[in-house]
Amino acid sequence: MRKSGHFWAAAVTAMLAAAPASAEWTADAETCAAHPDPTVVVDACTRALDSGALDSLERVHTLSNRSWAHLERGDRLAARVDLELAISAHPEGGLAASWNRLGVVQEHLGEYDEAEKAYLMALRQFDKLGENISAGDPTDVAARVNLAKFYEDRGRISDAARWVGEAYRYAPDHRGMQDLYRKYGLR
Repeated sequence: MRKSGHFWAAAVTAMLAAAPASAEWTADAETCAAHPDPTVVVDACTRALDSGALDSLERVHTLSNRSWAHLERGDRLAARVDLELAISAHPEGGLAASWNRLGVVQEHLGEYDEAEKAYLMALRQFDKLGENISAGDPTDVAARVNLAKFYEDRGRISDAARWVGEAYRYAPDHRGMQDLYRKYGLR
């Protein structure tokens, strides 16, 4: 399903173990984090959100999971709304991964100025919250690669090369990184 599904499943499972909740909400949160069917995920996430049993961080993760399910169903507008809600619900201004995902969604919607801002904000949040490549977060690499591809699509090749170089510096073995590095003639 989602690339980050295993991470979120583990995070939600840990949160569930630490917080008392009704059996129904627990099942919905687990389904929201890891089910392969996006329609089931949207329904389970919605029930978990509507339960009132989520703290702010659990709400952020649940909205993020539901946003990817919306994307998988082709509903980019609903995905954008959930990501904006996730960012506004986060006490530190949004998880970096949420900003990166928002950039992807906005780019698909043709909101290019907003997408660039979201990608850049993702990188700022990685630095601010300590979510970064050096801590083993592959989403940081994804944000840099997404920004590079964004710039390449707009003919800003030197900017694209900069961000590929940044990603490569931290994660040379990341999937596809060697090809991207060679593509830009970086050594």
